[in-house]
Amino acid sequence: MGSLKGQVVYISTDSLQVEGHNPDLGGNPINSVSGDSVGPRVVFWIHGIAGDLNSWQRVQLVTQNQANKIIPGYPVRNVIGYTADYSQWEDNNPIFDVAALLNEEMEIWRLSRPRTDTLDVRSNFAIAHSQGGIVARSVRYQNYHDSVAYPTQFSHIATFGTPHKGAYIINTTSDTGAVIPWIQDGCNAILPSIINTFIGTDWYNSLVPSRAIGTISKNACSALDKTVIPIFVNSIRKTPGLDYALGSTKLEDTLKPFTLQDTQRTKGVNFYGVEEEPVFWRVLNTMTYTEDTALGAPIIRDNPFGLNDDQRLPNFINGKINDYRNKEVFHSAEARRYRQLSVLSLWPFANVWLSAGLAYLGSNNEQKAVQYYNAHQWLSHANMNWKRFIGARSDTTFIDGYYCECMGWGPNGLDYSFSIVQNPNDCQQNGSNTNCLVNPRIRHQILEKPSDGVVPVESQTGMPGVKSDLKIRMDNTNHMQERNSLATRDRLRELFDGLYGDEFKLDRK
Repeated sequence: MGSLKGQVVYISTDSLQVEGHNPDLGGNPINSVSGDSVGPRVVFWIHGIAGDLNSWQRVQLVTQNQANKIIPGYPVRNVIGYTADYSQWEDNNPIFDVAALLNEEMEIWRLSRPRTDTLDVRSNFAIAHSQGGIVARSVRYQNYHDSVAYPTQFSHIATFGTPHKGAYIINTTSDTGAVIPWIQDGCNAILPSIINTFIGTDWYNSLVPSRAIGTISKNACSALDKTVIPIFVNSIRKTPGLDYALGSTKLEDTLKPFTLQDTQRTKGVNFYGVEEEPVFWRVLNTMTYTEDTALGAPIIRDNPFGLNDDQRLPNFINGKINDYRNKEVFHSAEARRYRQLSVLSLWPFANVWLSAGLAYLGSNNEQKAVQYYNAHQWLSHANMNWKRFIGARSDTTFIDGYYCECMGWGPNGLDYSFSIVQNPNDCQQNGSNTNCLVNPRIRHQILEKPSDGVVPVESQTGMPGVKSDLKIRMDNTNHMQERNSLATRDRLRELFDGLYGDEFKLDRK
């Protein structure tokens, strides 16, 4: 019997076969493995930001046992799995504190179970999604710098969609970032059209003042600012997330050099998602998918790799864009018609009241047309704007040669020439051109980077020391699908079969 920070832990000696001892790893016993079989290993499954036990647990369970339901294409493995849940520490603890608390929890679990305490911790590995990969790297950091207080749990890390080079969405969701105003603009742009559509095509629709609808929408969006937006932002900007925002010193100056230093002991694999367009609506579809593990609907409980359909929301949004565009055209035509009738009503009977009423209907329809225009414009550009917020789309300018303008006197009088040169020195004065002006030729370029809808590929594949052949692509897979889709199933099967190294190999049962 031993103790861990005041807690009693019963250490099993079941089937203990000690052949070696490594004091650098906290004094854990080491078993020998021979032949093609690697024997049992411990795998730690670590969730991402705003995740919890449900994020990985079903995958962990079917990896060990499929007695209740066979998962096609996913063999059962000789493995002991532990699904971590650090969600209770996310709100107030920075990344290294979360790692320390999680390490203690994993140590208590590992030492209190038969056999797990006797397995070589250097053969254990972690599978992490999103922020979980940063947490796993931080656990390794704690192990390395204080192995007595934080004994080693695993040596190798496979990540899915982890922002190893930083998550720009953390930056843009700050109080001074662009995301909050963008959501507010979206509410103000879309809600009037939703209200107009709710009113429908009844005869009194044109009589409802569009200004009143605008006022109702503005008040509702103000309430959104105080309720929904803070919840959305807080789910992204939890305390650990601030430590891996783009440019974070903790990520760049502490974790990066350590992970490079740790490569002799730790092997890494980076699985990265590349989502098809529109990435925003696809990842939002999956985030709000009622059949996701986190929301506990049956499809994922029955099949943890069933999170594959991300087309429903894009189809819905495309339908709304077309609907709002058609309604804009309709109300614009109605506005012109009522204004023409307003003018005609003044002749020959000079009916002022009728003319005023028709003018009101024209103005009201025109404002409704503007409301529908604002709605379809915001929806149409949402995907492009979102990619800017996650760092997958940016603008740049560059010098593409120089304008060379020269003026001088020639045989026929004043002579003027204009040309484009690649070097300013190429624009030279000669006998006839005595006055030359050189200006840079400025070009504007839009840069697009592939992403999973939340993290650009360059960040997902940025774990220091990972070889290029261990950066594995997941096509048509967004950030949330990276832990519960068919692509996840296939990559895990390959990982456990040893395709990416024997360090991650698990024997099939």
